[in-house]
Amino acid sequence: MEWYETRASDTVTGFLAMDGITLIRYPTFGRVKVRRLIEIVSSALGVQCDADHLLNETELDNEISSSNSASNVVVAPTVRPAKESLEILEIPADLPLELVRLPVRILHYCKDHHIRTLGEFLDTWESLGESYFISVPNLGRKSVGEGQSLWIAICQGDIEGVKRWLPVDRSGRGLSLVEGLLDAVQSLPSHHRILLENRLVHGQTLEDSSTEFGITRERTRQVESQLLEQVANLLDWFPRIRDDVQARWMKGETFMDRLGGEVSAADHDLIEASIRRVFTDRPEGAARELELESLMERWHEKLKKHPDLLVEGVDLEDFMQAEVPPEHRETFCLSLDGKGRIRLDHTTGRVVHTGPRLREVVKAILAREDDPIPLTWLHELVRQTPTHAHVEREQIYRYRIQWKSDDPDFPRDKVLWLQ
Repeated sequence: MEWYETRASDTVTGFLAMDGITLIRYPTFGRVKVRRLIEIVSSALGVQCDADHLLNETELDNEISSSNSASNVVVAPTVRPAKESLEILEIPADLPLELVRLPVRILHYCKDHHIRTLGEFLDTWESLGESYFISVPNLGRKSVGEGQSLWIAICQGDIEGVKRWLPVDRSGRGLSLVEGLLDAVQSLPSHHRILLENRLVHGQTLEDSSTEFGITRERTRQVESQLLEQVANLLDWFPRIRDDVQARWMKGETFMDRLGGEVSAADHDLIEASIRRVFTDRPEGAARELELESLMERWHEKLKKHPDLLVEGVDLEDFMQAEVPPEHRETFCLSLDGKGRIRLDHTTGRVVHTGPRLREVVKAILAREDDPIPLTWLHELVRQTPTHAHVEREQIYRYRIQWKSDDPDFPRDKVLWLQ
């Protein structure tokens, strides 16, 4: 009756004068609506009427067929109720509308009227019909036509048609996470895609991105948030895959192969970067960062205490083979640049101290010797270190008294000072 209340009085008069055949010709009125109308009218008049019998009459079926072929109006040849079609297609009725590619105006209407799932949307559409939505201000015929086309495709079980709005698996049954992710990045406008690749894949700052495209920082943030929200919603709808992917990410392992499907190199990078960003922004991401930071600090401390650090430097490859798991080695290498007082010498592949005191270098060299060595020999060994290649022999000899007096741990008996 809500539908009647939206019509003008003259329209209601004409509508009530229609017979069953005229109704079935009317746009958006399929068998389900006509059956319901027959039941309502029969109840109001206090008469018994078999709706199924009326709808199965040969004359009515012929009229439906001829009406669909002769009319220019798109009429939904409803094969079965939408909910039943969803079950056959293995598409859950409780799918959030955020994962359905409906026009923005339709989504706003649904949000305002507390329509949250695909099943609720189809029920509402089936109940009110296309004519009602056309009468709603600000929806527009194009947006309503999209909603009507989705409803028709689902009722007909048209899997190819349904793919326009839903991330249907390539098998034709159920939904696919990778298809949803692919659509999320492939449907981006070209300039938005370049902006997001710069931000998420190449690590460009918000300031640089907004300046390059001549837009505000807030607009750049909005474009990024829209994609990340869509990716997060898709991941949350597939909790088993999400948890597996997140567990791999927490361990620093590769995870894109867990998604399945075929993904091009360009799409692969943007999808992977988006997933990483979603996980990083969640509490689990903060916990991972703290854990990884703790591990990095532990490995740095081992490097600083390594006996080779002050002499010839620590071979990074050998150190990582012994201490750092494979999934963290790339991150560990990057962390060495400007970290504390150690750095990676990219020429030699060794980790060296950024500026050790001469006394510490001498002590490290003497700690490696079992017997006392001449001053000349000590001088040559010091000159072979990466940090004191130009030290003079007299400089070492001059400091010997200060070292002996200030440092009780200095191995004074390990040097033959007069030789």
